[in-house]
Amino acid sequence: MKTARPLVFCSSCLGFRKCRWNGVTVPNEFVERLQKHADLVDNCPEVEIGLGVPRKPVRIISVKGRKSLVQPDTRSDFTSKMNSYIDRLLPKLKDVDGFILKSRSPSCGIRDVKVYPGMEKSGAISAREPGFFGGRLAEQYPLKIIEDEARLRNCRLREHFLTVVFASANFRKARESSDIRELLEFHSINKFLLMSYNQKELKELGRIVACAKDNSDAFRDYEAHLSAAFSGVPRTSSVCNAFYRMYGHFSKKLGKDESRIFNESMGKLRENRIPIGQVAESISSMAARFGDSYIRDQTMLEPYPQDFISVCYPEIRQR
Repeated sequence: MKTARPLVFCSSCLGFRKCRWNGVTVPNEFVERLQKHADLVDNCPEVEIGLGVPRKPVRIISVKGRKSLVQPDTRSDFTSKMNSYIDRLLPKLKDVDGFILKSRSPSCGIRDVKVYPGMEKSGAISAREPGFFGGRLAEQYPLKIIEDEARLRNCRLREHFLTVVFASANFRKARESSDIRELLEFHSINKFLLMSYNQKELKELGRIVACAKDNSDAFRDYEAHLSAAFSGVPRTSSVCNAFYRMYGHFSKKLGKDESRIFNESMGKLRENRIPIGQVAESISSMAARFGDSYIRDQTMLEPYPQDFISVCYPEIRQR
């Protein structure tokens, strides 16, 4: 299966437009690298509702349980405009594979956004919650992967994000074909990747493809459980288990020294001393050596383009 190009939605201020309240942009290497391998769409809700650039900052206030988006300097309330715009925007995002939003933004933030008790600039923070758009997006699309650029500084979260958006794009391609054979192939080449994430969901996904009759029902049910499988970063123990299952295809064909070296690498992986990709390369070499196309084609060995290795693991680039 040829890898599909993911569709990724980004906050415009992450290198696309100088649209932050102070008239600047925030270049982001990860977003820049994505442009080569994904189709990116950008948006700034604050600009779209008519706020200029530069502009006086807006903030979220909460009075008696009612949240509002206000501009303290002008005493203006943009709550209604923002909610109306979000209502129009959300339906257009159903095919997006992943979202990268600006952290702590009163519009785009997905967590840790400052909420104040009133307009007063000196007022203390009363809570930290999602922004207007970020919060509504998570409610509308709870199964989509949504991250902010601050969290994506973490190597494991970057790798997880890439894995999910490329898997999502490939599934979307299969779903658009309405061909059960495409679904079967998708499940086959993602078996060990799904095993590394969630074995319970893998079993349910296997049941769905085994019983697939009506195309629309099968794809709908599969998508729900696929999203559930990818709902969190995989545990290292689960990743190691999947690699050992793949290694089992070759273990009896390898010499003692080769087996010892592989097991030593797995020990380092458990201790997070080496990246997942290093073990994946070892398995790939075995698959090539013994002509095992089933293992060779597993997405776990290359869940995203190799071009991202230096972004996910900066220490590799520094060597």
